[in-house]
Amino acid sequence: MNNRFSQAFATVSAATLIAASLSACGGGGGGSSEAPPTDLKSSGGDGRIVSTFTAKSGVEYWLFFARDASLDKKNWISLPGGNSVVKIGSPEVLCAQFNDVSTWLAVDARTGGSTGGEFSPVARADTRSAGLAGSWKPITTAPTALNGVAFAAERDCPLTGTVFTGRYVAVGPAGALYTLSDTDLYNAWAGLAGATTASWTRATTPTGFSADLHAVAIYTSTLNATTPTLLYVAIGDGGAVLTSADAVTWTVSRAASAGHVAMRAIAKAGSTFVAVGDAGTIETSTDGITWTARSSNSGANLAGITYGNGRLVAVGSGGVLLTSSDTGVTWTAASYTSGSSATTANLSAVGYGSYNINGGTATLTRINSFVAVGAGGAVVRSTDGGATWTDITATAGVGGVNLNAVSYTSRFVALDASGQGWSSVLGDVWANQGAVVAGATALAPNNATGYVAIGAGGAASVAY
Repeated sequence: MNNRFSQAFATVSAATLIAASLSACGGGGGGSSEAPPTDLKSSGGDGRIVSTFTAKSGVEYWLFFARDASLDKKNWISLPGGNSVVKIGSPEVLCAQFNDVSTWLAVDARTGGSTGGEFSPVARADTRSAGLAGSWKPITTAPTALNGVAFAAERDCPLTGTVFTGRYVAVGPAGALYTLSDTDLYNAWAGLAGATTASWTRATTPTGFSADLHAVAIYTSTLNATTPTLLYVAIGDGGAVLTSADAVTWTVSRAASAGHVAMRAIAKAGSTFVAVGDAGTIETSTDGITWTARSSNSGANLAGITYGNGRLVAVGSGGVLLTSSDTGVTWTAASYTSGSSATTANLSAVGYGSYNINGGTATLTRINSFVAVGAGGAVVRSTDGGATWTDITATAGVGGVNLNAVSYTSRFVALDASGQGWSSVLGDVWANQGAVVAGATALAPNNATGYVAIGAGGAASVAY
């Protein structure tokens, strides 16, 4: 999912030139310039800006923006970051923005292909990473405890006039299944009309299914389609597996069995699901129905797994850290750099970071790093895509807290057992970001921006 940076920023340069050319040319053809909206508002989030205004029927609006407060009708194209978007709606989302940057925006209006009129009052938006202190907001507590949460991506950037990108899916005890609309969360963050709080919606657990579920993953095969094709796979005790095409109707693909260990975490590598569990169990599947056991060469209880840059990384008890470069077929123990001993701490989660867009430099920097976290503030890091690892627990700055979750959008974010949040741009030095969610258990990144965190008793928070 972190490939959103490379794809989005590679695309924006061509789009910038096209949009700029169109805007510079103006228009014609019998239309007229119209009065601009007077209520333009813009909110900055993680790598994106949401702008809203009151639009009139039959009027076409264009958005202009730059990283300079002097933005006006004459100079916008010559300013740093000068750009435009044609035929916008409200809300309008600007994706592929850099963090820690101030952007000034204005809108003009026209009809019939005419040159636009005067600019609206200029609005300012400040982008920043999600997961920092002040960016977390509590959301409605789920009706039951939750063990795992994941994001089902349907769009990588919202379309004009909408902020919908997908939905969160959470799982819990006795086959509990819930969904949460990203639209509601985004509306609340951006100050848009509509829901100010987001509520969990219970999905129907298949009749007779009562196994505890621990994790869920989603494969989207047609991102940005009118009707996306998705496959949801949830795993749990006794090797139980549930699958769904819409997160509403679920099917028992494999019943729980006393002879099968609990499966604790699941990740998607391309179109392949890779699940890990107790006693070193690793299984792969392309449909959630037929599973193939893979040798981990370990008897450790595996608690976390992630995928990035062609490599799977699984972590577990006793500091076990395994890697696979062939979609989970073969696994090897991680190699540590010279001078760094392998950690012996129980590792609970692992995340992958792709590109650093922070620091206000408007520069895309590849980091290609994995970070695994665990008991006693354990932090283990790879800066070469998982090839070699270093135990940086002593210098990470987390202290002796137990870290239960870690993930990445534009920086690494981790949660400890007490519900405190931690963040790091590169995964090396960590800073406390204050309370996030009581008894934090899991963290799901949105493919576009932000996170949902879950905790004890169904407590939940969102950061955008």
